[in-house]
Amino acid sequence: MFRYLLKFLAPPLAGEQLPGGITKTGERRPGRIQGILEQEEKAKKGEQIFGRTIPFELLRHVGLKFEPVDLELQESFMDSEKRKALQTLLKEAGVISDFTIPFVPK
Repeated sequence: MFRYLLKFLAPPLAGEQLPGGITKTGERRPGRIQGILEQEEKAKKGEQIFGRTIPFELLRHVGLKFEPVDLELQESFMDSEKRKALQTLLKEAGVISDFTIPFVPK
């Protein structure tokens, strides 16, 4: 109860460093900085982890937020947007009347 009250009343910079909550495996959830250090240790061992680093976390406390970007996902979004734009241009120019993709259920 004391930990909850301390996290609630402390400023965000201090409150986020306190461990709190329980994970699905039954372990106590580490504080934010401790969790980041654990992620960096796993990354040094060769495990690929998408998360924050210490500099990104410190910048978050002054209002700058950085999120990791999945390049393959962004590329697929760009391809989809280009395809939609091309279909719209061809339809407006009268080259195609209506572009439909037949759906074949399995």
